[in-house]
Amino acid sequence: MRITPSLFQAYIECPTKCWLRFTGEPAAGNAYADWVNTQNESYRTAAIEWMRSEVPQDECAIAPSQESLKTAE
Repeated sequence: MRITPSLFQAYIECPTKCWLRFTGEPAAGNAYADWVNTQNESYRTAAIEWMRSEVPQDECAIAPSQESLKTAE
């Protein structure tokens, strides 16, 4: 199971909500909630790109594998 930011946020709000999202249960279809989620994702993506631009590429780990984490590469 991969823990994503949206799953983690859902778990903080309600463990049942997290489980429903994990199993792929369709959302209720709230237009405002969809807009907020889109905005949050946009801000998160922009922040990640900004942080990547501030760190030298040879010091930045992007989606490391399990093996490289264990050996601290």
